[in-house]
Amino acid sequence: MTMENTDLSIRYLAFASERIAREHGWWEDDDRDMGNLLMLVVTELAEAFEEIRDNRDRELIYADLHSASFWVRIFIRFKKGFMPLRNISPYQDEWIEQNIKPEGFMVEIADVMIRLFDFIEHYKLTPVLLRALRLKLAFNEGRPYRHGGKAS
Repeated sequence: MTMENTDLSIRYLAFASERIAREHGWWEDDDRDMGNLLMLVVTELAEAFEEIRDNRDRELIYADLHSASFWVRIFIRFKKGFMPLRNISPYQDEWIEQNIKPEGFMVEIADVMIRLFDFIEHYKLTPVLLRALRLKLAFNEGRPYRHGGKAS
């Protein structure tokens, strides 16, 4: 994969994240505090950590059945067995159509990225992020093994 392809993907994710947040009212106050926005990212990381503490598989995506209507919950249990599902891809369209909230470690990591992309795009920092990523990846490529002996 070339950096140009990566740029397009990152640009799209940033654009889509900010657009959805804006359309759902999160940017009515254009002057949101960046510190608070970063702490919201930390809360998503804490939710990812909670999935680890609950000893759930990192690849597991499961349904928040409280977000689904009663009949949808009955349908899901009848058709597919009880949640969680290891691989939701055959049912992804149904989840989206029924607005069923996904949960799991990787869902929380997705939330981290969505929050980051949202405020980066809102503050017009996406081009700066792309430059920073290129520079940091190149710098890391040239670092010594384990950065010269660091423990972790």
